[in-house]
Amino acid sequence: MKEKGIFLALLLMVLASLVASGCVKTEDEPVETTRPEWKVGDQWKSTVRAPGEEESFLLRRVTKIEDFEGVPCYLQELVQGNMPDGERKNYCTLDLNEKAFVYHGTIKHKYDPALRWFDWPLTVGKKWEANYTDIHYTPMGRAEETVVES
Repeated sequence: MKEKGIFLALLLMVLASLVASGCVKTEDEPVETTRPEWKVGDQWKSTVRAPGEEESFLLRRVTKIEDFEGVPCYLQELVQGNMPDGERKNYCTLDLNEKAFVYHGTIKHKYDPALRWFDWPLTVGKKWEANYTDIHYTPMGRAEETVVES
């Protein structure tokens, strides 16, 4: 019986030290994540759902790190997914914001500044605004539209 009391006392001391040291997260603390640093060969799966459309999934892979118009970027290729056929690549800045979209070796969209998908560090419920110019390249030429999102 004495050993049981000693064990319980030690267990309570360990739990108290964990709570006191901040190792136990409370419900009120925001969950925060920092920007990942990708390497060539890293891949990930994401899902996209546009209003009125079926959910689509994409499997992308970082194929290299190179400059796009003087900005260091991850070059990503579409490995698998239910998106239109053909060679699809994206240039994303090191902050994971989209700089350009390339289809069959032709630039289809450029964003200036980069399309801000993320504002690091991320926390649950965080919101941000993105102001950029989307430059569309079409067979007839080029069109620009300035977009403000929040």
